[in-house]
Amino acid sequence: MTSTLPAAARRRRLACRALAGAAVLCCAAGLPAAAWAGSAADKRVLDAEELDARCEAVLARLTARNPGARALVDKASGVLVFPDVLAGGAVAGVQQGDGMLRGAGGDKAYYRLVGASLGAQAGMASKAVVLVFLTGQALERFRASQGWTVGVDGSVSVLSLGIGASVDSNTVRGDIAGFVLTNGGIMISLSLVGTRITRIES
Repeated sequence: MTSTLPAAARRRRLACRALAGAAVLCCAAGLPAAAWAGSAADKRVLDAEELDARCEAVLARLTARNPGARALVDKASGVLVFPDVLAGGAVAGVQQGDGMLRGAGGDKAYYRLVGASLGAQAGMASKAVVLVFLTGQALERFRASQGWTVGVDGSVSVLSLGIGASVDSNTVRGDIAGFVLTNGGIMISLSLVGTRITRIES
């Protein structure tokens, strides 16, 4: 008799499989574990000022095109932006990018995102990822983590909104809303399950 796993358990299993698959692919390509695990032990933001500017440009593009997104960002406890998530290896299919977390009070911190083939199915060389923390509790849980994985440590409701779409914190499922944008600024729907985010030094 086949048993049915709860939804949360299924998400954790999918996330673990995604991370395990990324590890296997990296090893096959000869890449170090840090390339997919996102360890921040000896990694720093190369140019924090430039990264800040790119992050602000992504936010401006996102909020200018969609009032619903702007409403979420304006009320958020924190917003984490990865302006350029790029392929880290054609063979491994692992993609990564550095980003900036801006708290409601203006404080900043820097993070690295690593995902297994994030968006590779759509044929995109790079994309921007924006995570909007709608509650202080969700933000603090994220900040307290030593490494945070989507679908394991928290869920992200990825939104794909048309221009002018209406959305607010009451219409988002969960405490964290996500947006994935192409280079042209078009919002698309991609699963972020299995994506790992770790803090790095500025």
